[in-house]
Amino acid sequence: MKVFVLLLCISAVLAFPEGLLPRELPDEAMPEQEFVPVIDNEEWAMIPDADGKFHLVNVHEALNQEPENFFNPESDVHFLLFTRSNPISGQTVIRNNAASLANSNFNPNNPTRILIHGWNGSSGSTSNTVVRQAYIRRGSFNVFVVDWSAGAGTINYAAARARVGPTGTVVGNFIHFLVNSGGAQRSQISVIGHSLGAHVAGFAGKNHPSPNQLHSVVGLDPAGPLFTMGNPGGRMDSDDASFVESIHTNAGTLGFDQPIGDATYYPNWGESQPGCGIDVSGACAHARSNHFFAESINSDTHFYAVRCPLGYWQITNRSCPQSGASRRMGGEPLDTSSVTGVFWLPTASSSPFAMGSI
Repeated sequence: MKVFVLLLCISAVLAFPEGLLPRELPDEAMPEQEFVPVIDNEEWAMIPDADGKFHLVNVHEALNQEPENFFNPESDVHFLLFTRSNPISGQTVIRNNAASLANSNFNPNNPTRILIHGWNGSSGSTSNTVVRQAYIRRGSFNVFVVDWSAGAGTINYAAARARVGPTGTVVGNFIHFLVNSGGAQRSQISVIGHSLGAHVAGFAGKNHPSPNQLHSVVGLDPAGPLFTMGNPGGRMDSDDASFVESIHTNAGTLGFDQPIGDATYYPNWGESQPGCGIDVSGACAHARSNHFFAESINSDTHFYAVRCPLGYWQITNRSCPQSGASRRMGGEPLDTSSVTGVFWLPTASSSPFAMGSI
């Protein structure tokens, strides 16, 4: 009977958008607002993976449990190198194996970009592919695609979330290897992650504290469920690199809502995105961050954004000024100017998305 009731409730959730109700938490906890349906006193949600495939998950199922022992980040996180000499097929570079690096197309004189997918993703996920292709088109880069699918590829979202820190540590150690064995410069290294991958990128940056910080960490709609504002050590944070940028396109649903970067951008106010139609789950908006960032790398129009002087409050009230202090979202190189804070910008509803100066 209990199973029947559960299935009936699931059908109701899928049929009625009103079932996606916000769960309010105490103000003093300062977490993001999570939009999840409640079924049988448990919290369930339809959450899309890195490629947009939906999964019904209990987002708290394994929050306080150890990750399954079949995932060993030391051996199960892989690194594929793409350059203009091999733009289609990646070369496997093995951490702490100097020969694998020496026999690859890695060039320490070129900037290095490291891309990290999210939940249930892989090296071939759209979040990796569109950004990788944009960098290769832009110029001579070492583009490493991180494949942590052995850890991210689980129906248990909470288990994948628990693997974020260990995976980020391995990525950080791989960067140490590039610096110590390959001659890479931290000032030329940027780590870019989508959703859960954004927090992995943050942990990679934490592995390189000041004064030896990485140049930058970029979070593309950092994941929201099971991450809180009050625990910066457990998520992507503005201290994770010399410059940290976050782009929020589905804030409060699948993505983290509050500012967590030196520069935090909210395209179209950050919750939903034009051109996504009836995007009840937020999957379309969540993925838009990848496409905005990929386009920005080669755009001559640029994604210019205006600073909200009163911060995140003006995003929630949609009251940011229409002009004023501005900076460029994304791009290559990143805009690391002294104008920091919270920014909003409009975009087009389809590619090309950039609209230039506001």
